[in-house]
Amino acid sequence: MQEMIEGLDIGVLINNVCVTYPGAMYFHEVDEKIWMNLLRVNVEGTSHVKKVVLKGMAARRRGAIINMSSGASIVVPSHPPWLDQLSRVLYVEYKQYEIDVQYQVSEKYVEAAVGFIGYDQPRCTPNWAHSIQWFFASLLPDARLDEWRLLIGIRRMKLTT
Repeated sequence: MQEMIEGLDIGVLINNVCVTYPGAMYFHEVDEKIWMNLLRVNVEGTSHVKKVVLKGMAARRRGAIINMSSGASIVVPSHPPWLDQLSRVLYVEYKQYEIDVQYQVSEKYVEAAVGFIGYDQPRCTPNWAHSIQWFFASLLPDARLDEWRLLIGIRRMKLTT
């Protein structure tokens, strides 16, 4: 991929990827092939693409990386938030290079989400319903939020069995 984009002035990278478990379940119940694929796509694949593109953006001292996924990665424990965490790390690291890195949490948001780029926010939720959910979730201490997320996952497991 690096050879393919050599010499291109890529200013915006949009990662719209999310592979997850087939249903709500505990990690030890997930088949190894499923979680290895999840890591390969969500972590390895997106990290490799970002690394290649970031090199040019950093040299030019400008750019934007938008990572898009469902809000489930923040609320539901069976949807691990790797992309969210990686986005937060890159947001901090590349701010000095004038590169906006953002994790956009929602499902129906393309037009609204683009309006959030460049406003110094590592995460946005342009869908109003998700914004309200995220606002109330962010008021809880991490331990309480984790309990709530686990309860949601357990309820989903019971519904699917």
